[in-house]
Amino acid sequence: RLRRDIAAWYYRRGDYPAAEDALGPAPPRRRKADLLAWQDAEAQILLAQGRMSDALAVLRAAEPQADYAGYVRYFNLGIAEVASGNVLQGLTVLDRVGDIASSDAALNALRDRANLVAGAHFLRQGQGATAIPLLEKVRDRGADSNTALLDLGWAWLAPAGVAQNRSMLGDERTVGVPPESQRLPGWQWDQNQYQRFKLDPFERARLERGEDERLRHALSIWGELASRPAPDDTVMEANLAIAVKLDQAGALKSADDYYGRAIAALEQSLSDLSQAEGYLVGAGAQADLYAAQAGQGFDRDLHNLPPMPTAYYLRPQLADWPFVARLADYRDALMLNAQLGGLIQSLQALREARCGTEDAAAGNPACADLPPLLDTIGALQPRLAAAIPDLLQQLQQPLLQSLAERRRWQTRLLGDTRLALARLHDRPAHDAPP
Repeated sequence: RLRRDIAAWYYRRGDYPAAEDALGPAPPRRRKADLLAWQDAEAQILLAQGRMSDALAVLRAAEPQADYAGYVRYFNLGIAEVASGNVLQGLTVLDRVGDIASSDAALNALRDRANLVAGAHFLRQGQGATAIPLLEKVRDRGADSNTALLDLGWAWLAPAGVAQNRSMLGDERTVGVPPESQRLPGWQWDQNQYQRFKLDPFERARLERGEDERLRHALSIWGELASRPAPDDTVMEANLAIAVKLDQAGALKSADDYYGRAIAALEQSLSDLSQAEGYLVGAGAQADLYAAQAGQGFDRDLHNLPPMPTAYYLRPQLADWPFVARLADYRDALMLNAQLGGLIQSLQALREARCGTEDAAAGNPACADLPPLLDTIGALQPRLAAAIPDLLQQLQQPLLQSLAERRRWQTRLLGDTRLALARLHDRPAHDAPP
C-alpha cells in the first residue's frame, strides 16, 4: 500500500516510469483487494504511457466487480481495446458500461462518458444510425451533455451506415437465470455481472428517408444546445452549425440570424479573453489563485477558482500537475521570504537585547555567532526576493499562452464567420425553412 501511494505521487506528477518502478510487483492473488488496487494503478500508468497491449493484459486479468472501481476498470478496458485495434470488443465493453442502472452520481457520469465515447466513435466512422441511440443515452444536464447534443445533431445528418454487431468477449451467459438473481443463502454466486448482457447487434435509430426531416431533427437538437448559457465552445459551434445548414438550405433570413448570434458570441468571447488576461496579471489572480492562505505553511491547495468565464478557459491548465508544481514553488518562495524577513528582525532584536554592550557580548559566547548568521541570512533574502518575480512569471506564462492560442483560433473563426455572412448577403433574400 505504501508502494501504491508513492507510485500515485509520481503518477500525478507525470513521471510514469518512476511510478511503475515504485509500484513494484503485484501482490499475491489471495489478497484480492490489494491485487485489484494494484491492477488499477498499473493499468493507469500503462495507459498514460500509451502501452495499450500491456494495459490490456492487466485489465483482462482483473476480476470483475459490481462497484464504481470495477466499472471504471471495465471502462478503461474498453478504451484500451479500441486503442489497440480491437474496436468492436472495446465498443461492446463501453456499451455495457453505458447501460449501468444506478442512482449514484459518479456512476451516472461514467455511464455518460462511455456512451459519449462510443457514440462519437460510430459517428466518426459514418455510422450515424448506430451513434444516435448511444448519444441519446447521455443525460441532458450532465457534464457531457453539451458535447453529446452537438454530436447527436451531426449524427442525424451522417450516413446511416450498416448494422454493427456486438462482439463476444468470453464472459457472456446466454441461457439460464442471470447471476444476480442467485443471491440466496447456499447459492454460489458468480461475481461476473456482465454475463447477463445480450449479443444482439447495436441498436440503430430509424433515420427518416427525407433529408429535410433529418435536418429538422439536427436543427432542433442544436437549437436546444444554442439556447444554453455560455461560455461553452459547443454552444458557439451549435450556432455556427445551424447557420451553415440554414444557409445551405436557402433559409437565408434565419441563417443571417444565427450567423449574427455566432459573431456576437465570438466577439464576447474575445472580450472575455482580454479580461481573463488582465485578471491573470492583476490583483484578482493574486487573491484567488496565487497567494497561500494565512497560516497554511507549505500550502498546495487551490482554494478559490477564477470568476467565469476565466475559470472555463483555464480549467485544463488549473487541473494539471505542472500548474500545481509551479504554484507550490511560488507560494514556498513567498513564505520563506516572509519568514527570513521576520527572522532577521528577531535576531537583530536579540543582539540588541543580549549583546548590546561589550560586557554583555563578552559574557555571552552566542554573540559571536549572531553577526555572521545575520550576514548569511541578509545575503540570502535578496536572492530569494529577486527570484519571486521570475517564479510568478513562470506561473503566469503557460496560462497566458493558453489564452493566446484560444484568441488566435477564435479570431480566425470570427473572420470566417463574417465572410460567410457577407456572402449570404450577396444572395437573393428569401426564407423557406426546410
